[in-house]
Amino acid sequence: MTNVIRFGRHWYWMLVATFRLLLGFAFAARYFKERTYRDLQLSEPTFFSSKEKRRLKHYFYGGTFLQLLFETLQPKCRSNDQGYRLSNLAALAYYFDDLLEVSQEQELQGFNWKDQPKAFGQRMDDHRQLALHFLENLHRQMSLDRQAAFDQVMHRVFNTEMAAKQHPPSDLDALIHHAAEKGGYSVLLFRQLSPIAPSALEESALFAFGHLIQACDDIFDAWFDIQEGVPTFATYLLQRGQLSTLSDLFERQVEVTHTAFSSSGMSAAQVETALRIVHYITAITRVCLQHYQKMVDKHGKLLLDNRAAMVVDMERWNHRFATAFELALRFP
Repeated sequence: MTNVIRFGRHWYWMLVATFRLLLGFAFAARYFKERTYRDLQLSEPTFFSSKEKRRLKHYFYGGTFLQLLFETLQPKCRSNDQGYRLSNLAALAYYFDDLLEVSQEQELQGFNWKDQPKAFGQRMDDHRQLALHFLENLHRQMSLDRQAAFDQVMHRVFNTEMAAKQHPPSDLDALIHHAAEKGGYSVLLFRQLSPIAPSALEESALFAFGHLIQACDDIFDAWFDIQEGVPTFATYLLQRGQLSTLSDLFERQVEVTHTAFSSSGMSAAQVETALRIVHYITAITRVCLQHYQKMVDKHGKLLLDNRAAMVVDMERWNHRFATAFELALRFP
């Protein structure tokens, strides 16, 4: 009887979370199609290449997921110009990532980059000045105090990324710390789009969630990071055959995030719904880890150089069914 009640509660909150996500993404899809490029205020409609448009869409929907989580925890997060802010930050985020990716070590030598994202963009020959354009769009829609808070978190993201670019972390503790900083401050940056500031407890919960979502990304993108030589805690452990350690670290961060959400001061309904939204991300990552484990069981090792074997394609029905199983029958 106890299990029936537990599953009943779980499925109820899963339905609430699923409805929120479906409705939120439906509105986001309509906005992206009809208003995004207008709200970016670019002088030419073809300013973006087809690749840049795909990247923008990816970042925009990632930001949409975060915004839906924020609104679940704090309904006052929603603002009338939410789409405008979200599209400009999505464009700023992907464009900065591209600039960072193409930057070379020799270009950064002697450059006092701390708290200097604008100077970095100019140094990287941002001839279209898009980064500055998107940042100015965001600043215009913020009060002075929210603008200062936004810039403070933006500098933390920038400093973390630049430090890793110039001095890549090499040991496991440093890689875990970098994942926490990168993911935590990136999530908090999107939270700064709200007209109200997060409480200290909410900020702590979102930082823990940011660490978790970065861990999910690193686990899912392990093959790509290995090919590109990007050091992450996931590639570090997988290349050493320590899959069980990776799984344990991931589950530990899931627990830390759940504890932080439960201690955030929000109502039980808000926390339960938010945990089920997070459950979508953790379920997919668990399917990825299970896929890696099946590979080890079959071959005795991970086929790290084999893209077809390593990359978990969520278009495949077996992975979709495995995810549905995780969502329905495993508590978050």
